Amino acid sequence: MKRNKFWVAGLLAAAVTFGATDASAEKIKINWWHAMSGGLGEGVDEIVKRFNESQDKYEVVATWKGRYRHLMTQTIAAIRADEQPHFFQNNETGVITLMLSGAIIPAEDLLAKNGVMLDKSEYLAPVVNTYTDPNGKLLAMPFNSSTPILYVNKDLHDAAGLGALPKTYQEMEEQIRKLQASDVTVPRGGKACGYAFYAGMWADMENPMAQQKQFYASKNNGVDGLGARLVFDNEDGWAFNHMTRLKRWLDEGLAEFGAESQTDWGSGALKDFQAGNCLFHIRSTASHARMESNKFNWTAAHLPYEAGTTPVNTTIGGAALYVLKGFSDEEYAGVTEFFKSLTSVEIQKYWHKKTGYVPITKQAYNELKSDGYYNEYPTKELAVIQLLRGGDTPHPAARVPRLGNFDNIHVAIESELRKVWANEQTVKQAFANAVRRGDEILRRFEKQNSRQAEATYPMLVE
Repeated sequence: MKRNKFWVAGLLAAAVTFGATDASAEKIKINWWHAMSGGLGEGVDEIVKRFNESQDKYEVVATWKGRYRHLMTQTIAAIRADEQPHFFQNNETGVITLMLSGAIIPAEDLLAKNGVMLDKSEYLAPVVNTYTDPNGKLLAMPFNSSTPILYVNKDLHDAAGLGALPKTYQEMEEQIRKLQASDVTVPRGGKACGYAFYAGMWADMENPMAQQKQFYASKNNGVDGLGARLVFDNEDGWAFNHMTRLKRWLDEGLAEFGAESQTDWGSGALKDFQAGNCLFHIRSTASHARMESNKFNWTAAHLPYEAGTTPVNTTIGGAALYVLKGFSDEEYAGVTEFFKSLTSVEIQKYWHKKTGYVPITKQAYNELKSDGYYNEYPTKELAVIQLLRGGDTPHPAARVPRLGNFDNIHVAIESELRKVWANEQTVKQAFANAVRRGDEILRRFEKQNSRQAEATYPMLVE
């Protein structure tokens, strides 16, 4: 088969199409690169196994390639080397980068070409909205979708007689103080840790801002155009006040990282909570699989909100599957069949039960409810309820920010805030520096991609 050149704009640069599958193979191989490891990887393997055994024409080969950022880097390199997979997994921060790359085939186009008419109303709105382009077309097939919730050490909570689980950050602080004032001890000895803080802005800034109806960036969180600027640094805004609160919690011993080194803060907080030393920990609903290994009784509650306010929906994390250019119609037919299997009620129910990621279709969710699944596992419904607070039209501030090179913006914000937690600068200084660095990243992305945007989505540069 002759290979034809195609051009990839912006980040991905020039790439070459991938050759057709060997005609002598018994099954047509479809390659999928993903970022799921551990128990999540086991879930992926089971999904692939079920599909491969369900028919005799296609064989999906799933390959773990590391975390999302590393997977993206390897995919770019593979495109340049003419060795790209048929589709790969990328998280919610990469939507606009891939939308303007010229490297992908929109999932909705792929499905339509193979006779599958997609009814986007059957998906949870925050999920499908995240991966839909300005023309209303689905760019990628949603796969693993999550949102943060509050995990609670029930043994500590009950031992201190704290009553109902907290709904607000104010109630959360009050319960931490009561626990630490009690005679309840923890496995490491002495006073309990209140909040196991992992310093991840997705759970401690972006999602709380969304449910507080606070914009992260201008132009409706960047959804309306490339000219967006970061706006979370308002000293009267929720984010500024919450970061100040978290710093106070750290200073007063109400929160802790569980590790001395900044590089270990994320893992340290989780280990501290799972060791039974801490009362609260905020993390993805997909951490259910990890929490099930806890050696204490635990439960969960909705992500806390500010007292005196009514929260709207939180946003999703996780990822979707992007189809890359350069393959035969026959191979794309195989990708389509796999996507149909992936979004089936049976697989969605399995994936949700196995991992804690939300079922992405309303039918799967409704069947789980009618099956009584949430009567036995109520904490797994929390994330779905949070995501559905906005109905089919989430609040504009409660959409995943659509910002170019968003991962790099994350790095800038978190690195500046680490200096706050380490007593090296104030929240005001950190936010000023983070916004300056983030806006520089946005302007570079805008310069690199404005021509492609004008050609494909002119509304983004108006």
